[in-house]
Amino acid sequence: MLCLYSSVSCQSVAECQSDELADEKCSKLKKAVHDYFETDVTELEKQEPKLLVNKNLYSIPTAVFYKQLFYFQPGVQSEDQVKADVRAMVGTFSDTNFTGRAIARIFHGISSPCFPPQMWGRTRYWRLHLTDNFPQLCKIATAEILKLK
Repeated sequence: MLCLYSSVSCQSVAECQSDELADEKCSKLKKAVHDYFETDVTELEKQEPKLLVNKNLYSIPTAVFYKQLFYFQPGVQSEDQVKADVRAMVGTFSDTNFTGRAIARIFHGISSPCFPPQMWGRTRYWRLHLTDNFPQLCKIATAEILKLK
């Protein structure tokens, strides 16, 4: 994540004043965040490494860039543990209507209006599976929720 922030941050104040460069860096950050939530790991593995366009930024292959920043593991470290945590979370908070994506967001520590960090940050589930693949967490959580119904 640090590499992503470093690649889109400005090295000097003068650099920040350039609207064109700021727009380019903003677009790059938006694309990386969008790809994080929408791209499946298998799609990234199929892509051939491509160098980043801007020479001022780190020249690392795109596929490696995403794997290092967002997909620390190709899937999840322990699928059985994730399933157990989903079942425990749904059982503990039975009055809450969860979706697989909402549980994955909580496991990654990503807040939302329905699941604010002020409340959910105090639970043991907040950021519990931070290094696991987000799309895989969504799929596993959704499957477990359907099994529980």
